[in-house]
Amino acid sequence: MKWRKNMHVQKRSVKKWLSMLMVVALSFSMFSSVGAASSSDLDGHWAKATLIKWVESDLIKGYEDGSIKPDKEITRGEFVALVNRSFGLQEENKEVSFSDVPQAHWVYTPVSIAVEEGYVSGYPDQTFRPSQPVTREQSALMVSKLLKLGQAASSDKEPFSDILNLSTSSQSAILSLYEKGIIKGYSEDTFGPEQPLTRAQAVTMLDTALNQTVVYDKAGEYGPESDVETIYGHVVVAAADVTLKNVVVTGNLTVAKEVGDGDVHFKGVRVKGETFVQGGGENSVHFEDSVILRITVNKTDGSVRVVVAGASTIQHVLVQSPAKLEESFVTDTGFSNVDIGKELPSGSQVELLGQFENVSVISSNIKVNIPKGSVNSLNVQAGANDNKITIDKEASVLKLILDTITSMLGQGKIEDAVVNRGAQGSNFETQPSKVDGAGAVQPSGTPDPNTGGSTGPVATPKPSPSTKPSESPSESPSTKPSESPSESPSTKPSESPSESPSTKPSESPSESPSTKPSESPSESPSTKPSESPSESPSTKPSESPSESPSTKPSESPSESPSTKPSESPSESPSTKPSESPSESPNPSPEPCGSDECKMADLKGLAVGDFTLNQLDWSYNPTGILGFDPNVFTYSVVNDVEAPTTFELSIVKPELANATYNYTVTEGNKKTFRYGDFKNDVLALEIKPHQDLRISITVTSGDGKRDKYYSIIFYHPRSIQEAFKIERNNSYNINAGTWTNQYALRGIIVNGIKLLDTDLITVYRSQDDRTVIGSGTYKVAQLNESELSVAEKTGSFYVEVTREDSVLAEGIYNYDFTPIERITKDVGISIVPFTKQELIEEFINKPYLSDPLSSGAVYYYDFDKIREALPNAKYYMDSFQSLYDEVSDFPDAYTLEQVKLGVVADGFSGPPLSNLSDIPEGMTGTHAWRYIHNFQSEYGSKEILDQFISFIFFDEEFNAIGYIIIPVTYDEDHVADGYKPKKTWKPTP
Repeated sequence: MKWRKNMHVQKRSVKKWLSMLMVVALSFSMFSSVGAASSSDLDGHWAKATLIKWVESDLIKGYEDGSIKPDKEITRGEFVALVNRSFGLQEENKEVSFSDVPQAHWVYTPVSIAVEEGYVSGYPDQTFRPSQPVTREQSALMVSKLLKLGQAASSDKEPFSDILNLSTSSQSAILSLYEKGIIKGYSEDTFGPEQPLTRAQAVTMLDTALNQTVVYDKAGEYGPESDVETIYGHVVVAAADVTLKNVVVTGNLTVAKEVGDGDVHFKGVRVKGETFVQGGGENSVHFEDSVILRITVNKTDGSVRVVVAGASTIQHVLVQSPAKLEESFVTDTGFSNVDIGKELPSGSQVELLGQFENVSVISSNIKVNIPKGSVNSLNVQAGANDNKITIDKEASVLKLILDTITSMLGQGKIEDAVVNRGAQGSNFETQPSKVDGAGAVQPSGTPDPNTGGSTGPVATPKPSPSTKPSESPSESPSTKPSESPSESPSTKPSESPSESPSTKPSESPSESPSTKPSESPSESPSTKPSESPSESPSTKPSESPSESPSTKPSESPSESPSTKPSESPSESPSTKPSESPSESPNPSPEPCGSDECKMADLKGLAVGDFTLNQLDWSYNPTGILGFDPNVFTYSVVNDVEAPTTFELSIVKPELANATYNYTVTEGNKKTFRYGDFKNDVLALEIKPHQDLRISITVTSGDGKRDKYYSIIFYHPRSIQEAFKIERNNSYNINAGTWTNQYALRGIIVNGIKLLDTDLITVYRSQDDRTVIGSGTYKVAQLNESELSVAEKTGSFYVEVTREDSVLAEGIYNYDFTPIERITKDVGISIVPFTKQELIEEFINKPYLSDPLSSGAVYYYDFDKIREALPNAKYYMDSFQSLYDEVSDFPDAYTLEQVKLGVVADGFSGPPLSNLSDIPEGMTGTHAWRYIHNFQSEYGSKEILDQFISFIFFDEEFNAIGYIIIPVTYDEDHVADGYKPKKTWKPTP
């Protein structure tokens, strides 16, 4: 649900432009952006790059013949429509009365908006002349007024000789825009004020205006006291003790590293772009009564605290460096969605205080602390390994989804936990109220041959042993209770104790149980007490043995306490041993005080004959080889040609402990193992075409410090293995058909993660070097006319270059074979909330921070799913909002779209790249997911219909079919003040 909620947020931020879409569409004809971007009339044009960017951003469209016509004149009506749309302006003046702009004319709305914003006033004869070409002088006046630019700086020599006879206001507007680099002249000394403005000139002028940057590099208070000021462009705060108030930033906001560990305050600030926190300290970045769409926290040195207060809304936070997110007396939604990103360095800590809607953990080897507050949905995603999440007793999680092995610590409440297959082996210090999922079943564990560690899941904690040592401890502890149990009190286990204790006793049992508590409960009952004993240990031994004793009984029954809870538990447990213990137990050791006891850094790390490549915080190679104690993430290229055994060896502090877990990925199948190091060496095998992710946790002797190390083996993916073609579609209103756009995307090739600056070039073939697609940022837009979509299969030649060096090249074979659409009922339904249910949903779920404008619930009938799709084991899903009227379903999904195995474990891949299990053992109908669309004063009041798709796969990961479910809204299923747009209108 996490990505789906984010999509709602992003879509809502765009809805406000919907009214302008139809206006601009009339003048900039609807056409596929791929066709437009590849238009031949842009080849060699000076504004090609900017025009393509605007086409791809849907700010302009091409003509029906695929051309852009960059040198075509733009009319006054078209120009104000483009200004409004690009600047996001939408407030109208209802008293506009130009004689040549009747209310029925398409240009009436954009002109009324322009009048309201104060950048046009028309001609003295009360006309606007919308069909006349706009001149360069007129466009400069309009943009200067919109940006509220002041008087231009005086100069001994004017830059343009042909503006001297213009009005003072025109001269000032042209010079102000020239000083800021927003416009240029025709030559060194001419501007051409009477010349008509072309489409290319209009786009480049507005693009530059939208990307101006205002820098606050001195401490102080900025912004109006009461009114609201709009800053068109970006804002950078580059000094501590800056307060910015009552402003709207149309671009991005950056708290720069120059802020250091100082404080900055934002009061009544609204940011329409993205917000980047690169500086600030532990006290630090404060948002009060502010609206922020997305924050990226990425401070390269140290931790930063981000605090929200008052009527503030932070819709999405991406955490890429250590951080504390805190709500303080929030009266609005505060923090909604948080992604703890994979870029977060190993060993980092993130702290969350407040009411959070969705939190998604994507990084590995980190700690997440939730001291107080609540999280509606917490998801630890596949590949997010070796994480410890602490939920303190004043905090709660309503829905927990584990896709990988995780340690859940603390006394906080977890209402509903789903432990999926990949999370087998997860442990809980406090048992959730409800546990589901394939990984929640307690199988008998298969020991890791290296360590005896189990590969089975631990969905519930094992019973804690007695905290009071036996007076006559056995020399050979056993999990089988003695026939004459000791009088030592038994601890009360969890409500769901394991039915299968380990069949392997400790190799070296202590002759005298220690009174020092264990940091984590043993899988087999032990006489060593836990640090967190049950609250009610029994003072009376169990009268009957455990239901599942060890299959290998001790030859001399232990007098160790029973693992079965007593019928009469004591009300006053204590971890303190008796004042007169037997002489056998060892006394508690002295607290660890030496420097060696506090160390958790590895001193050495080697992986056989393989070479370690050091990675930076974003998992990109630094070019430095070998181990460094201060580097926590490494990569290794798996280029073996046959199964190869190697030793992973570590050198750790003498008093530290080290554990490991690793994931082997071969094709689409994953295997998980974990355990403790034996003699600081682990024997591993790797095969060709395998990915292997190893995580090592080193805990200091005093138990207070952890360090996390990761080693990622990538098999050197060829061009064919590394890429897939993704398809984006849009509905052509005029033609009544879907238009598809195609792009080639990849993440890792030849064992190297692609950089945003790497160039992907697609040629017709190895011999025909005609370019049919190119791009950076890991994606190349493709020319659809060059693809054999109708023929279903085809090929082209791909070359990836970095700074003129070829990283990879080769033939790519694609497969557009359609997947069968399943039209029968398979047991999945999506039901919108009624008007009353929307109110009740908000009232009954306190974690929902805002009232709902619309929403729906997913119902999964697992019995029916298995009956209808007996071979289905996995699924993926997709979400699409319908912005305009749609009467037919999109083209069928293809095998190319759902291609798997493109990205190595732990990285975010292209769309439709990750699978979810269909939970085993689940029966009946369950409300499995929800759509929550929140009310917002800034968003559109129209509710869009949606398509939700599910693609199903069998046990061998073959696609077996897909369903598509329209989710439609009517007046009875939206909140008061909202109206359904009713965009799904199927053909009868």
